[in-house]
Amino acid sequence: MTETLQKQLEFSTSLIERIRVYAIQYGSKEYSWSAWMPEMTNTDTLVRLETKDGQTGIGAVSSCSERDIDLSIAYSMKPLLRGLLGKDGLRVEENWLWMAERRPYIHNSAIATLDIAMWDLRAKQNDLPLSSLLGGKRDVLQAYASIPILENPTANVEFIRQLAQLGLTTFKFHNECVPDPDIKLIKTIAQEFQEQQFGFMFDAECGYDLPGALQVAEHMQGAGFIWLLQ
Repeated sequence: MTETLQKQLEFSTSLIERIRVYAIQYGSKEYSWSAWMPEMTNTDTLVRLETKDGQTGIGAVSSCSERDIDLSIAYSMKPLLRGLLGKDGLRVEENWLWMAERRPYIHNSAIATLDIAMWDLRAKQNDLPLSSLLGGKRDVLQAYASIPILENPTANVEFIRQLAQLGLTTFKFHNECVPDPDIKLIKTIAQEFQEQQFGFMFDAECGYDLPGALQVAEHMQGAGFIWLLQ
């Protein structure tokens, strides 16, 4: 951050006048990421800060819950809202410390949502991309597709082919989180796409013990997978 910008931020104020909180279910289908996990509903908890000088800051976090929309983050945020009204939304670090003092009974994700909104407000107030305000940016960021549990390895193969037609080249799998069926999927993927320049990862959702994780990792290494998330 330049010295000029730092001085500008020090002398600016933007008092928070209203805070709107939304819990929004996204996606029309519930998904599971392991054999022992029930189907989960995805929720975005979104905050919109409005200030007396007409500025807005938006922040959001994602979560998942069993059977129904996740309202826990929005409700956990409630004690913070009254205290933030009237505070200077540009004093992000100071406001974060005030919120953090209220842990552990305040959900970390509730604090994060409001913190993101204040950083967004600060960037807009200074007509800068948030990445520049934080000190750097990338012109290109590689994306990957995170694939939920599908019926069998063949279904995974077909889904990858569909995603590849959209331009995706990197994929992360979820499966049963049991070594033997997961190794079967890894071998199938490696065999089907050995000629393509695709990148593959696997997420075990903390389902393995140490011997199981090492067994799966050995097969992944032989199949050219990038990483195992355990």
